[in-house]
Amino acid sequence: MKNKKNDQSKKTMTKAYLLTLFLIFFLPNIKIYSQLIIQDSLKVIAEKQLKEVVIHGTKKPTLEAKSDKFIFNVENSSLVDGNNVLNVLEQTPLLNVDETSGINIMGFQKAAVYINSRKSVLTGKDLLDYLKNMPADNIVKIEIITTPSAKYDATDGGVINLILKRLETDGWKGSISLTNKQKRMNSTSKSGYLNYHKNKFSQSTTLYIGKDNTLVYDYNINKMYSDNSKQIIDSEKNTKDFHLGGTTALDYELNEKNLIGGVFELHYAKENNHIFNDNYTILNDNTENNKYLSNNNNDEIGKMVSGNLFYKLNEERTEKSLDLNFDWTYYSINKNNVLNTYLSENQNQWTYANLIKTEETKNNYAFKIDYAQPIAKTGYNLEIGSKINFLAIKNPYIFNNWNGNQFIIDLATTNKFNYNENINAIYFNINKQYLNKINLKLGLRIENTNTNTLQESDQINNNHNYTNWLPYVNLNYKINTKNNLTISYKKSILRPFPNEMNPFINYININNLSVGNTYLKVEDTENYKLTYIYKKAYSFISYYQKTSNFINNSIYQEGSTFITKPINLNGFMHEYYLGINVSQALFKNKINLNISTGVSVFDNSEIEKQNNIKLNGGDFYRLKLSFNYKDILKTSLNLDAYLSFVSPSNYANFTINDPSYRTAFNLNKKFEKQNIKIKINVNDPFNIYKWRTTFYSPIGAFGTNKQRDFRGISVSITKQFGNNKSKDTEKTESEKGRIETGQSTK
Repeated sequence: MKNKKNDQSKKTMTKAYLLTLFLIFFLPNIKIYSQLIIQDSLKVIAEKQLKEVVIHGTKKPTLEAKSDKFIFNVENSSLVDGNNVLNVLEQTPLLNVDETSGINIMGFQKAAVYINSRKSVLTGKDLLDYLKNMPADNIVKIEIITTPSAKYDATDGGVINLILKRLETDGWKGSISLTNKQKRMNSTSKSGYLNYHKNKFSQSTTLYIGKDNTLVYDYNINKMYSDNSKQIIDSEKNTKDFHLGGTTALDYELNEKNLIGGVFELHYAKENNHIFNDNYTILNDNTENNKYLSNNNNDEIGKMVSGNLFYKLNEERTEKSLDLNFDWTYYSINKNNVLNTYLSENQNQWTYANLIKTEETKNNYAFKIDYAQPIAKTGYNLEIGSKINFLAIKNPYIFNNWNGNQFIIDLATTNKFNYNENINAIYFNINKQYLNKINLKLGLRIENTNTNTLQESDQINNNHNYTNWLPYVNLNYKINTKNNLTISYKKSILRPFPNEMNPFINYININNLSVGNTYLKVEDTENYKLTYIYKKAYSFISYYQKTSNFINNSIYQEGSTFITKPINLNGFMHEYYLGINVSQALFKNKINLNISTGVSVFDNSEIEKQNNIKLNGGDFYRLKLSFNYKDILKTSLNLDAYLSFVSPSNYANFTINDPSYRTAFNLNKKFEKQNIKIKINVNDPFNIYKWRTTFYSPIGAFGTNKQRDFRGISVSITKQFGNNKSKDTEKTESEKGRIETGQSTK
């Protein structure tokens, strides 16, 4: 199978670099672009006749450092053209993104994702898949809030807020992007946005459709402590994904003080996964045993409908504000998973097979109120608010066994899992400025959570009711116009994802399966942070973070079967972090350079001792470097380069074994008269990316060498049109409908 992989990889990567890729992509769209070029030519003539005067503002740095957050300005950047949100976040300074630990800020500070200050309803793999499908063309900037106040949810240890474009005067503006990617397999996507403003009405709409095909190779080595045997799973995963969707946000100014509006979103995804496994065991004497092959075919259809209605009152004279938000979300995912096992290359001679059907539905409703005003003439400013959230999940689980002729339902295993969650929260923040230099902000959030899980067939019921008191402190000292110092403290929690509590079986092969854990506890985190900022371009961050009841996977054995299950690790995990971030414009803004680097030192000694895990303490070093060179030799060509590095490290019971490098380069050119931008992007051109990890449990070390599908080339064509400029949505950043059905990914 390895020779087959190598031959296939050589063939596909050779095709990736052929110029025919550009022709294949461009030719079918010549008609579309010719029409758009004619329209824009007429628009240019009209604009000249109108002699419109445009006032240009001061150019913002790419990465702005502020006392409470960092702002990554990506408007007019080639990073967002024809790209998806997940790829943009992967290249955003201070962020770490991977499918194992999810999205983190700096070291391993968990982050929630917001879009125009509205929290995403999705978590875990669902969130990553959604961000991968969402186009990035309409993003103005990315806010990275490292220490969110008590106004944010208890689970928001950090916040990533994507700010979308908004028109500032009457008119309309938009773009269409077409992208073709060639990695091991070919993928295509089309997206567009349209922003409109007329008098007191504004609307922003984004639409997208695409096909994403990936091919990933995993080589798993599971080493058993008891007999020194090794279980091998040599895996090939082929994924075909089709997705389409759209979002529209609109608002209407009743008068200068009052604003109403809403956000409506539709998303559809159809995914097929085919996983081929070569399974065998290497005994202590190096002989092979228990050799068999298996196929795992998984079909998924996901649908999401969500909406938000909001009202905002803002009195500039009295500095009073009121925000009311109501959110609702319906999300469903239907899965059919067929596993078959055989002892020879003849796939019709099954030795074992099963069919698992699930039809999960989620309904979430949330109401939130936020109010702010100064306290008389004391100089204090007060924020208070409350939030109510209801989540209901139903997940029928139908298990079928193969009897030699057909699949027969197994009533003993078939079940239905119901999850209900109600969260009630209140909070306050109070802040005051002293001597025009010192700003002190104190906050407290109180959240009561009531969860209930039920397995209908055997009537197993599990209830949790708990209340969390979550203080927040932020002390900022503005030394002078160039120097700024901030000290902060925040306590946050991380609730188990509902799917982590689902006890039903998911098969990898007949000897490896995963289950949930209905008895998981809440993860608690305390974070102490010190931030120093110089000239808004240099920042130095250090923090200490301790986490208890850390949730991560563990593996145990029943007979010849290995079972992966999330558990709470006993003991505290301690992290010490030091980071430096630099953003510089050089040679009269011709070159922009962003460097984000940091090191984390972990103390896992308590977890090792109390959980019987053989693991060493370790350091984690991360480096991100992005480079932009504009108008190379006055050719209107722009070059962007990106490099990231992650060192080997130990994190609780998880280890990154090898240094990991990621590189990307893109060359782009904008044709001003036609308002067309063409971008060619190359990922991992030197083929240096690795991802080799190990999970440790009391019974053994479970290693994975993952050959991800990163290396490749893509071509994007973006056509901009319209008669107006755009700006970010500052006036609607009112925490619109932060709804939650779970937590940020891990």
